[in-house]
Order: sequence, then structure tokens, then C-alpha cells
Amino acid sequence: LEQHPDAMKYLSHIFLFQTSLAPQIRQMAGLQLKNLLIRALAPSEGTPDIAYVKGVIPQAIMDPQKVVRETGGSIITTIVTYGGIENWPEIMNSLFEAVQNQDQSIVEGALSTLQKICEDETDQYKHLEQGPFLVHCERTLIPTLLQMAMAQMPDAPVKEKLLRKSAVTCLNFFAAGNVNAFAPGEPLAQFLNNYWQVLGALALDTDASVRRPVCAGMVIMVHPDTIEATVLQALDPVVEFFVRCAQDQDYNVRLEALDFWPRALRYPAIAEPCRRILPSILPLLVENAQYSQWDYLSMTDRQTGLDNAAQPDEETDIAPRFHESKGCDDDDEEREEGTTTWGSGWTVRKAAALAMDNFAVRYQSEVLGPLLPRIDERLKSSNWEVQESAVLVLGAIAPGCLEGLAPHLPQVVEVLLKTTWHEQPLLRSISCWTLARFSGWVILPPQSQTFLPRLLEALLTRVLDSNKGVQEAACSAFATLEEAAGQLLVPFLSDIGQALGKAFDSYQARNQLLLYDAIGTLAQAVGPHIKRNETFTQLILPTLHRRFGTMKEDEYCLVALAECWIGILHALSESAGTPEAAASIQCVQPYIPDLVFRVRTVCTAHLAELEAWRQQRIATRPPGAFLEVGLDLLAAIVELLREQTLELVSSENHNFLPLLVHCCNDPSLQTKQSAFALVGDLAKHSHKVLDGILPQILPILVTHLDKTSTSVCNNASWAVGEICFKNPEVIRPHVNDIGGQLVRLIKRTNQHITLLQNACITLARIGSAWPQELAASLPEFLTPFCFIMKGARFDGEKINAFGGLVKLLKANPHALTADAFVPLADTLASSPPAHLPDVLRGDIAFILSSCKTQFNSQWDTLFQRLPQDSQSVLKTCYGL
Repeated sequence: LEQHPDAMKYLSHIFLFQTSLAPQIRQMAGLQLKNLLIRALAPSEGTPDIAYVKGVIPQAIMDPQKVVRETGGSIITTIVTYGGIENWPEIMNSLFEAVQNQDQSIVEGALSTLQKICEDETDQYKHLEQGPFLVHCERTLIPTLLQMAMAQMPDAPVKEKLLRKSAVTCLNFFAAGNVNAFAPGEPLAQFLNNYWQVLGALALDTDASVRRPVCAGMVIMVHPDTIEATVLQALDPVVEFFVRCAQDQDYNVRLEALDFWPRALRYPAIAEPCRRILPSILPLLVENAQYSQWDYLSMTDRQTGLDNAAQPDEETDIAPRFHESKGCDDDDEEREEGTTTWGSGWTVRKAAALAMDNFAVRYQSEVLGPLLPRIDERLKSSNWEVQESAVLVLGAIAPGCLEGLAPHLPQVVEVLLKTTWHEQPLLRSISCWTLARFSGWVILPPQSQTFLPRLLEALLTRVLDSNKGVQEAACSAFATLEEAAGQLLVPFLSDIGQALGKAFDSYQARNQLLLYDAIGTLAQAVGPHIKRNETFTQLILPTLHRRFGTMKEDEYCLVALAECWIGILHALSESAGTPEAAASIQCVQPYIPDLVFRVRTVCTAHLAELEAWRQQRIATRPPGAFLEVGLDLLAAIVELLREQTLELVSSENHNFLPLLVHCCNDPSLQTKQSAFALVGDLAKHSHKVLDGILPQILPILVTHLDKTSTSVCNNASWAVGEICFKNPEVIRPHVNDIGGQLVRLIKRTNQHITLLQNACITLARIGSAWPQELAASLPEFLTPFCFIMKGARFDGEKINAFGGLVKLLKANPHALTADAFVPLADTLASSPPAHLPDVLRGDIAFILSSCKTQFNSQWDTLFQRLPQDSQSVLKTCYGL
């Protein structure tokens, strides 16, 4: 049917007019119509068939069947989203007319469609600028929504509720942080006050379905661009509103309202006045921390079953695995929306715990007065759910209240160790999590002698629990303890290894992922000590090796297992350059050839599948996560083997250089990111390996120095710098191109600081190798270079960067103008002169002394512009 020239008309007829058919069949016709429209709108917008659909589809809103109304709304949204509101302006009038209908079902259908359109269109808001949709919003849509939100219909209360709820929900789409359309400076900023007044007026609405979007809208306003004009203008009423909402009878209102506190407490202007409400809000948060029916609805037998460790996981139990490659992107989220140890989705219980965490961090010991009596009372309860909520509260406030809780912690930890043995799996799980939150206290003397062995024993016991959810919580808690305790775990390595070895045999698929994480984290915590532990070398490593070689190429665990190997290899690499280095390599030497061969095989297969997909020979894009982790695993091997890498790649089966060249050319930015990092590691640790492929990959690196993603650019810059450091001759033909791109990059100071610092270090390396070729550009980048490098960590890289800068200044002394002197002198003073090489310190002294002579008449003025600490260093250490 879809191939028929009149397919859209036939499907429209079935969907809209064949009312004798089952609603599900009509829905299927509607969904097929929607798919046809998506394919047709872009290349064929305005064809007669689409015009026909536009003419008849609004009738779906009037259909008595709810599934037909909803599908019709989705089709209308598709036409608006893909075709543009300017090509169908009359649909909005049709929807507003339908809202006036007396039939509640029709009103619901129209409002639902309106919400879908607002949600989809605001997703593109930042790209629309002053387009037709924004013009429509300014003239018609926003004023109409504001009017609907304040609808007064005493004779039709149900319709009044629908209008208010839907109007506020639509307005929230425009106000949301990713859109922020009402913020000052935005095209719709004129409506900010009206929107805020609507939220205030509806805050006391008696209907919970209206209060919920009102809560969401007020939370949205806690944003740097809007908080001053809204929340801070009515702070006391707003705070009181959210205190009331924390005890609202409606679960969904509480769910929206509790999100206010983590956002609001970031602002001192809100946090200071909120001190007075601690005695009232904190007990409410404790009440909300108890399990409700909504928590249980989000759980499965995995969390609640008493003995389910032997039950295989369902495919839905296992979330997709994504590898984080080397780079400088970071984006942390406070919420955990996916499936966790305590169920999937966001719940009031989790929101209350996050709010208490933020209160504790902000007010620290001040929260203990209202909380400790309630925690103590709940811990003594005979109801395990009440006990569990007390344990959750303890864990939530642990980071912020560690000092204030210190006198109570011996008793607290004793209680928590006891509750890890409770018969209820959920109480055992939360006890593991909370104990891990106190790891920072447990590892400190003198209590570490008593509690660290006991905590370790408790967690390892729960790692082998009969419940899969408890295993998961214990594994995560153990990983937290590993990071905190570090080498304090060395005496316990045999016990740890035995427990993790047993877990290999008993864990189902999902927890195997956590097990690999725990092993990789353990290796990084104890470092090269793992090579001296027989349990690790004779049980853990052979098992990991066997599994890596036999696991299917498309198996989700393969990424986690590769990351585990990366952690182990990084840990062993810590002994590089020491007498222990050979023993570290020997520890994993038997496994490295197989690891490389497996990576090469799997990555080559994945690249072939991706190429087939790009050529449309297969329909579904294959997952490419292993490409990045595979390249990062090769980089970890290079970091450990160093010069011995040359011997490894001399074998045809283990020569991964053709794969590396292919990945450098791959269209995927994620693949390029890892490939460029591997090039940098090879250049740094075994540069001769690159000799045969540098002509192929160096131009690729150069073209990615000033474009694409931050992490790709960062890794390209770092790799070029390492190549220049080890093989400067190969860089010489590219000096002008590289220099030009890096100069443009560091002048854009809004970039990620790691990227800017790497770019400066690479520029300095090129300047050190070829000062005459780069010196002419020095006036262009000297000042931003100094500002960026002043804040860089003092290490060998910073010292080398100053060395390159000094050579450039010698090659072009005229670049050092009066305007450039202050940032230069301030930056040079940021490095302790006593820790600089004698030659470099002497060169810096000469340059600074020359400046004093050069700027003789301006010297006192320029010198006084320097910060006092910089003046002190320059006077004391350089005699200025």
C-alpha cells in the first residue's frame, strides 16, 4: 500500500472515515500515514496528497475514539514540525476553535495536540531565530495560552481545569532551561512577567493537575537568566509554597515540587533566607524518603526477590553500555533516570534524598538538629520500610555532615553493618550505599584499624548476596570504597580477589558489568601492587583473558571488559621508569598479544558493518561503542609497553597500524577522538612505530586542530605536540598551517580550558623546535597564551611551554609590547622560580630585565598593574 501513488489518501480514509473498524486498526493506518508524511514532507512539501491530508486530518481531533484523537494529534504535529507552521497556519486556529467545543473529549484532543506542537517546536527554538513560528508565538500563541491559563468557567469546572493545566504545560515548554524563551534578551522576553503572574495566581489552585505544572514552571524559573525577575521578587511566598507542596496529598505535585530545593540552594540569595524553614522542611523530606507504591511499581523481582541470584537476566534488565573516551568534555547530571538498584525512573523518595543531600551540603551541621531525633526514632522502628528511610537519610546527608556526625559515627556504622544482614533485600542494599558514603571517615585513623576491615568484610559478603539488587548495590559501594581507600586495600587483596573470583561464577549478565568496573577500579586504587598478589594474577587475570577472547563481538559486556583491562593496564603503567616496570609488563605479557589480536578483529568487523550501513547495504546502524574502547585499550597497552610496542606491531597478527589509519579517517567524531589519542600515546611512548604512517595521519590531525568537537580538537592538538616533541623534522612543513589554526583557537577564550592549555603547550613545542618559523605570529597570540597558561598546573608541560615561549621571544623581541608585558610577567611569576631549570630561569631573568630597560619611563606604572603576589616573586627572585 505504501508504494501506491494514492497511499496517503487511502490511509487517511481508513484512519478517519472507516469508523466501523476496530480503533487499533485505524490507529495502525494513522501511524503508517505519519511515516509516509515524514518521508514525503522534506523533498515534496506542498504536493497534492499532503494538501489533502492537511484538509482532512483535523477531523481526527473530533473522533470519539481516544486512540484516534491521539494518533491524529501526532500526525498534525508531524506536519507542523517537518513542514513548518508557516505552511499550515490555519491548523492553530482549528485547534483553538476545537478548544471551545462543548465536548470534553474534543477539548482534550485539541489540547493534547497543542502540547505536542509546543514541545516539538520549542526543541528547535534556538535554531528558529525570528522565523515564522516565533512571529506566530508573539502575535497569537503565547497571548492565547496566557488567556487560557486564567480561564474562569464556574459552569464548566472540568474544562477550566483542562485549559489551565494544558496552557501552563505549553508555556513551560517555552520557559524551560534548554529553550529559555522568556529570558531577558530573548524574542519572547516581553511575556516573562505575564508568565510569572500566571504561575503565582494558579499556585493556590485547588486542582492537583494544575498545581503540578505550576510547580514545574516555578522550578524552571530558578535559572540565572530569570531568577532575579521572578523568584527573588517573591521569595518568601515561593519558599512557603514549596514547603506546602512537599506535604501535598498528590504524589505528582510532590514529585515536581521537591526538584525546587537542589536548584534553589545553589543561590546564596535563596539559601540564606531558607535557614529559617529548616525545622519545617527537613521533617517533611524525611517523611517523603519512605518507600511508596510508586517506588514498588518501578521495581522488579530483581530488587525485591529474596533469592534470585541464579535467575538469568532479561534483555531489558541491561542498559546500553557507552564508553567515555579520552577528551575534555564533561557533563554531570544529578538525577539518575535509568534503572537503578532501587527501581527505574524518578520518584518522590529519590527526589527527597537529593534535596536532603543539597540541604546538608549547604547548611552542614545545622540540619542535624531537626534530623537526628527522627533518624534515631526511625532506626528503632519495627517496620523495616521506616528503618530503610532512616538509613537513606543518613546516606543522603553524609557528605555534607561528616564533621558534625563524627561523634556519632562509631554507633552509626555499627548499626549500618548490622542492617547489611537484614532479611529484606532493599534494606541490605541501602545499607551498602550508605556505608560507602561514609568511606571518607572509615579510612581515617584511628577508626580505620577497626572499621575498614569490618566494612570490607560486610561489602564483600553482600557482593555475594542471594539477591541481584543487593549484589549491584554492594558492587557499587565497594567501588566507592576502593576510590577512597586506595592503597589501604593492599593487605586485603587476597580476600578481595577470592570474593570477586566467586562472583565471576555466580553473577548474571547485568552485574557482570559492575564486577568488571569494580576490578578495574581496584587495580587503579592499589596500582602496581596487583602484580604481587597471587589471587589477582592467578585467578582474576586468567579469567578476564579467557572471557575477552570468547565473548561474542556484539555482546554488551565486551565494552565493560575492555574498560576493566584498561584500568588494570593503567595501574601497572604507574611503575614505568622504575625498577618495577619489567615485572609489571611480565604480569600481563602472556595476555597482550591476544588482547591486541581480539581488538583488531572486533574493530575491523565493526568498521565493515558501519561501512555497509553507510552504503545502505544494511538498514540498522550497528553499535560502534567497541571501536572507541578498543582504541583506548590499545593506547593503554602502548602506555605500559612503551618502546616494546615496536616489537609487538612487527608481528602481522598484532600490527594495529592499518586499523589506526582507518579510524583516523573514519567519519565518526567519537572514533577520531580515540584514534587521535592513540596517535598521541604512540608518539609519546614509542614514536618510531609511527614513522611509516605519519605522512598519512599528520595532515588529518592538522585539519582537526580548529574545528569539530572539543575532545577531537583537544586530542589532535595533544598528538601534534607529542609528535613535534619527539620528531620535530616531520612537523616543519606544516608549521605555518598548525600555528595558524592553534592561534585562532586560543584567541577564542570561551573554549574548554583543557583544550586551550593543550593548544598553548603544542604551540610552545613548535616554537621551541622552529622558533624562526613561528616567531612572526607571536604578537598575535602572546597575550591569550599568557592568560591561559597562568592557571595551568605547574608541571613539566608548563615548564616546557615557558621554554618554548622564551625561544619565541628571543626570535621576535618586538612582540613584547607594553600591553603584553603585564600578562607575560604575571604568568612567569605563577611558576616557582626555584623549581625551574637554571637555564630557563636565567632566560626569564634576562627577558624581564630587558623589559625594565625597554619600558623605562613606563616601568613603575606597568609594574604596579601586577598583582601583589606577582610583584613579590619578581622582586625577590628576579631582582626587579
